[in-house]
Amino acid sequence: MIIETSRLLLRPWKDEDAGELYKYAKDEKVGPIAGWLPHTSVEDSLRIIHEVLSAPETYAVVLKETGTPVGSVGIMMKGSGSAPMTDSEAEIGYWIGVPYWGMGMIPEAVEALLERCFNELERTVVWCGYYDGNKKSMRVQQKCGFLYHHTQLVKSQMLNKTMTEHFSYITKERWERRKNKWNIAALRDKPEYSHKASMWFHDKWNIPESVYYESILKSLHEPTVVPQWYVSIGSDGEIIGGAGVIDNDFHERKDLSPNLCALFVNEEYRCRGMGGSLLDFVCADMKRLGYEKLYLITDHKKFYERYGWEFLCMVKEDSGGLTRMYVKEII
Repeated sequence: MIIETSRLLLRPWKDEDAGELYKYAKDEKVGPIAGWLPHTSVEDSLRIIHEVLSAPETYAVVLKETGTPVGSVGIMMKGSGSAPMTDSEAEIGYWIGVPYWGMGMIPEAVEALLERCFNELERTVVWCGYYDGNKKSMRVQQKCGFLYHHTQLVKSQMLNKTMTEHFSYITKERWERRKNKWNIAALRDKPEYSHKASMWFHDKWNIPESVYYESILKSLHEPTVVPQWYVSIGSDGEIIGGAGVIDNDFHERKDLSPNLCALFVNEEYRCRGMGGSLLDFVCADMKRLGYEKLYLITDHKKFYERYGWEFLCMVKEDSGGLTRMYVKEII
């Protein structure tokens, strides 16, 4: 199985990964603080791929940019982890090579594994642990919403010593609340915002309010097909972000449909992850509705490429100019 995030592919370890694994796993700053010995050779790394990293739900953390593994993550069930799990719970473990510390890649991978644990493996609670002094691992868990539970002494068979391990956990309910921290909703589920949303989109994009309102009303009456509209609602009940999916976003390629459009985040909420959360929410919703791809015309290539959108071709806009067309696989 392969799990994709914006920057990473999580996939099973392969024999040919042994050299890259050794490059990072030989570092004494990596293994001992995670409870295992540094690797001693490429052959040693190959043996560990066969004996340890071939376990179910164990994934190499592979950079999309290079196609090479730089760390490892995994999901453990009752009997294979160190946390006090029940049959309906799981534990996540992880490490990454020193050159990639502090770049947010492990939190990105852990978030993807939480999605798998709760939505696909139907776990109710997920645990994580870190050994005393491993502040980086502690921060990963805090960033991903885990809460401290308890501390205990554990025997590390590999290191042949007793270590202090701190355990944290996250429930499915807490994860679901955090996942939608921006209070994003489809307007078909918030019909009372229809007029307010049409005015908000008009204000941001200078397209007649009646055009938005007509499209939003259509989404209310036909909730399983395009068009669909989405808003992020602030704590005061006002709209602070939004996006839509329509058949065609004013370009010549009528065959490339449906199109993401009108993505906008109020200025005071930018650079805080709302744009990415809107994209994730829209893609997940369109997948549930049975769509396999979304298209997009934009010149903001860095932002969308960060979230896995791929350049497809240049297309002519209705106004006559050329712009970039992107595609996102959501199957």
